[in-house]
Amino acid sequence: MCGSRTAVLIPAYKPDKKLIGVVESVFALRPDVGFVIVDDGSGPDYADVFDALPKPPADGSLVLLHHEVNCGKGEALKTGLRYIYENMPDAGVFVTADADGQHTPADIIRTVDAVYAESAGTDAACADTAGTAESAGAGAPAGKADEPCADGTAGDASTAGKTEQRSGYGALVLGSRLFTGDVPPRSIFGNTLTRFAFATATGVRIRDTQTGLRAARRSLIPILLDVKGSRYEYELNMLLRMTELGIPICEIDIETVYINENASSHFNPVKDSLRIYSMFAKYSAASLVSFFVDFALLFIFRTLFAGIGLGQSSALLFSVVCARVISATVNFVINRMLVFESRETLARSLFKYAALAGVSLGANYCLLWLLNIAAKVPLAAAKIAVEVVLFIANYFAQRLLVFRGHKKV
Repeated sequence: MCGSRTAVLIPAYKPDKKLIGVVESVFALRPDVGFVIVDDGSGPDYADVFDALPKPPADGSLVLLHHEVNCGKGEALKTGLRYIYENMPDAGVFVTADADGQHTPADIIRTVDAVYAESAGTDAACADTAGTAESAGAGAPAGKADEPCADGTAGDASTAGKTEQRSGYGALVLGSRLFTGDVPPRSIFGNTLTRFAFATATGVRIRDTQTGLRAARRSLIPILLDVKGSRYEYELNMLLRMTELGIPICEIDIETVYINENASSHFNPVKDSLRIYSMFAKYSAASLVSFFVDFALLFIFRTLFAGIGLGQSSALLFSVVCARVISATVNFVINRMLVFESRETLARSLFKYAALAGVSLGANYCLLWLLNIAAKVPLAAAKIAVEVVLFIANYFAQRLLVFRGHKKV
């Protein structure tokens, strides 16, 4: 067992007195926990809230870290996780919670307890990802530190977990809301959309992809420090990273709490949603570029091959092949470097992409033949219909198989 106490990590940006209530209530339930609270550039107007944080009980502790400017929730979480990993050797389990009172103290503790239950192989509703878990522990020392914006890298901690077997990481446990009662429409819409996109992209069904209540063993921290994202997109990227590495994701039911229509939330529905879906947006842009290249070349080659006397089917086949080889090369370069930012070797990614391109090419020709030649659908309309189908299929294939991009652990 790595540690016998729990570290409670709370990122806070312009918090109100609900933060004080959360800390007091958790201390009342578990006086031996250690709190790490990250003031994410709230400014002097909120100093009274942080100054009023309760004094920890004899067995507990409270650490307050500061960002000089607002760096985003993702960076605040990384700052706290890095502190826990480097300075709190007795913290075997950590839990992240929000500062606005939407996670009840009882649910925070229940999420921590679920890590122990999952580690022991009992009462764990794990999502369908590969991986196993071993026993864990949890804690935190007292102290105070100032931090500028972190750079999002793990430092020495990024390699610390590589000596462990993957089974030693345990699972990431989510406190998932049921979304019953008086829930703001924007929260229902946002979570429903993200849940659908995540399940479609990964094959893993998670009820609450946006929950900030998450707990895990300390050994998972180096991986989490290596996840990209500075703001709200970090939490979704965290889940994607777990599925990439085959680390289980577990969910427990928690109370759905929204105070004043979630008015205290700093989530911007437009800007932060764009960050969350940025990968899919970049993929869409890359696919659009490749589509126009493929579309134009298809007609150019079709005219050339028809002009030299090839039959209708042969001209279509050669046109599809030539156009797809060129457009696929363009798509591979863009996706590897800009969209998925793969860290796999060029040869490995290229081999997998070539195999996928071969399958896609065959599907492209067969579908075009059925629509254009057999069903007499005009070539332009047939091409658009086929590309829409292949666009979706290729995204998930590239995301999950070609550009997984994870480092070996």
